[in-house]
Amino acid sequence: MGAEQASQSPWIKSRHCGASNTCVEVRRLPGRKVGVRAEAGPGEAAILILTEAGWLGFTNTVKSGVLDPGIPPSV
Repeated sequence: MGAEQASQSPWIKSRHCGASNTCVEVRRLPGRKVGVRAEAGPGEAAILILTEAGWLGFTNTVKSGVLDPGIPPSV
């Protein structure tokens, strides 16, 4: 079963995206999972499925700035 069938919760994106079409969207899935996709119309994007722990690790890494080009990691 695909992520689209697994959950009917809405796809959401950050309010910081504004009118941009280059953001990612997320949705909660059954089994404590999180679906992540590039912003696109329904059925137009591949979906990455993460555990809640994986999603938390990803968002913490993004917030740390370690993935930002030109910014040295603070490790």
